[in-house]
Amino acid sequence: MVLHQENDVAKFRHIVNNFRLFNDRDACIDYITELATNKFFLILSAHIGEQIIPLIDQCSQIDSIYIYSASEMKSVLQTEFYRKISGNFVDIDSICEQLNVDARRCSNNLLSMSSIPFPSTRKHQINGKDVSFTYSQLIRDLFLDMDLSIPSIRDMIFHFSIKFEGNERGLALIDELDRDNCSMQSNIRTGTVSKGKSIWWYTRCGFVFEVINQALRRQDIDMLYKMRYFIVDLHRQLKELCLAQSITNSPLTVYRGQAMLNEEFEQHKFNINGLLTINNFLSTSTDYQVAKGFAFANKNRSGMQAVLFEIELDPNIPCQQCPYANIEHLSYYQTECEVLISMGSIYRICSIDKDNDDIWKIHLKLIDKQKDQELETMADNIWEKIRSYDDLFSLIKLSRLVGDFETAKRFIDQLLNESYFWDEMQNLAFLINEVGLICEEQGDFTTASIYYQIFMDMKQKRQLICRRDTISSTLERATFQTISKHIQDMNNENNEKLIELKNSLKNEEKSDMPNREKSANYCQQIGHIYELQENDKKALNMYQKSLKLFVPVGLEVMQIYSSMALLYAKQNDWSTSNAYIEKTLEYLHSKPYSDTFIEYYEKIGLAYEVQERYIDAIRIYEKILSFIPDEYYYDEIVLAHIGYVYEKQQNYIDSLQIYERLLSLQLNVLYRDHPRLADTYASIANSCYGQHKHQEAYTNLTNALNIDLLTMSENHPWIKKRQEEIDFIRQKIYNV
Repeated sequence: MVLHQENDVAKFRHIVNNFRLFNDRDACIDYITELATNKFFLILSAHIGEQIIPLIDQCSQIDSIYIYSASEMKSVLQTEFYRKISGNFVDIDSICEQLNVDARRCSNNLLSMSSIPFPSTRKHQINGKDVSFTYSQLIRDLFLDMDLSIPSIRDMIFHFSIKFEGNERGLALIDELDRDNCSMQSNIRTGTVSKGKSIWWYTRCGFVFEVINQALRRQDIDMLYKMRYFIVDLHRQLKELCLAQSITNSPLTVYRGQAMLNEEFEQHKFNINGLLTINNFLSTSTDYQVAKGFAFANKNRSGMQAVLFEIELDPNIPCQQCPYANIEHLSYYQTECEVLISMGSIYRICSIDKDNDDIWKIHLKLIDKQKDQELETMADNIWEKIRSYDDLFSLIKLSRLVGDFETAKRFIDQLLNESYFWDEMQNLAFLINEVGLICEEQGDFTTASIYYQIFMDMKQKRQLICRRDTISSTLERATFQTISKHIQDMNNENNEKLIELKNSLKNEEKSDMPNREKSANYCQQIGHIYELQENDKKALNMYQKSLKLFVPVGLEVMQIYSSMALLYAKQNDWSTSNAYIEKTLEYLHSKPYSDTFIEYYEKIGLAYEVQERYIDAIRIYEKILSFIPDEYYYDEIVLAHIGYVYEKQQNYIDSLQIYERLLSLQLNVLYRDHPRLADTYASIANSCYGQHKHQEAYTNLTNALNIDLLTMSENHPWIKKRQEEIDFIRQKIYNV
């Protein structure tokens, strides 16, 4: 075929952005057959068509074929023999006109549906079918809880800017979409009432419609994350409209006509009274004839059935579950009686019958999933596996659960680059465990065991209050591929940050006019890394050298003094430790309270623990609690410290009271299966065992194990440790 310069290509890309030219017949066929999940529109010259169409007419990826010939002469290819041929065309404009109709029909047909029999006789165990069925609900719930911000908009705009590179009209639309969003954000900041235009853009731009629904159809978590702002805003608009339009409380019946693959149709045909979930945002019409027209246009398509959905929408189902609304007044095309239903809608298949026009009519009824016990149980089983303190972490778990390990790794890289991630040491421990699970599920058991050991070492460390730079200084710019190296570097002299600081110190000392303050700062940072590595002697040496070179003022000297107090205690030099304790406390008592004091007080408390001055340790920890009445995270850590000190004193009555107080605090803030709760249940079990309450100890250890099993495999060494403890307690009960 002959295209006239750039103009003809631009016309095609106006309808379908992904446009590719081939001069080689075999290369074209190979390209189509390799992309099994894509749909193609093929434009061929009459001469090439005669060669290639007999070879590819049965290819399921091809939706439509257009024969292009500049002459008026008809092609020898007849549409009655090859049903995918849309016609013979003598100009590009007529092809574009038909292509636009076919592309819209094809997009309408690309609907992602999954179903399960009902009532189900399955045990409630997670399997691939359960994940597929409840996936749209999981995705929706995850996204609706996300903190959507300016970066989430930028991710979407950046994606489309790359996608439409070279497509001037596409880029112009993206610029307009960007300006629209910037204007809306400006109105929000200034307090001006502003409603999003997501419905308008969704109906205007085919590329937005296609990308969102293709991502939902393919369960492409990565793409859905890039589109998260638009998806959530579209859902929010539908919910607002649903609430406004539900005042009449009248039932609504809507219709949708499309084509369905034979094998998919057969699956649903024999699932009467079963459940059907639709992952996509679902466009329907209140006009029966409009919907039937779409169904009729798909009659006699090879390998497909023309179907007409008749959907009953119950106004008594809460809008927050599955919002739907008539969007005619907000749509870019205001001529259709369109009702848009949000993603993840679930229906009961009431009946499937063929009408007089040879079209299958599928009668569906929207269900209230909160009243469906089996559905709720199924969703809860999967939620327990993916629920987390962080949206990205939940997506990491979900990606691993469905076997999309590369997407999980990309989300890990993104999480490592979020500054808030480094606020808590336990975040890193949980992520390391997740990396181990990914390695294990990929069959790399050796690497998995390395991560599991690192995780166990971190779990057993007692110093948990730390500033962000405590971790990030040694793990900056970490990724999935480099995190293991960074972590292992923390424990040896090859630590990149350590080498860099040593070289800087060496160069400063060799300079003509060495700066003592700068050298002291290098020594302090080197000592800090040695402290993290638990190389206590080298840490002390560097801190001492730092103080000899230059004594800082303010918080920097407190970091050194409190660290030296703990390090000397661990070296059994208690008199020197006490001297630094006094220096630290003297400074802290003389200054107004600051959040940074918490770290220093904790180190003093730990130093007292090492010296077995338990009463003093508890006094310090209680002082921290008095500083932070509303800081949940610190309360949690400090209560764990106090409970542990009581345990060391074999005061199991008080330790149990503290741990139960800690559990109550956690249950008010965390979800019921949060990994941190497992440690608290185990601590309660220890205190119960100390009082010879073996049955209570057994119950709490079992609770701990059940939570751990949600985030660890059965082969995980931590699980084996828990199981050994349970077996030991069980034996005690048996002996009694």
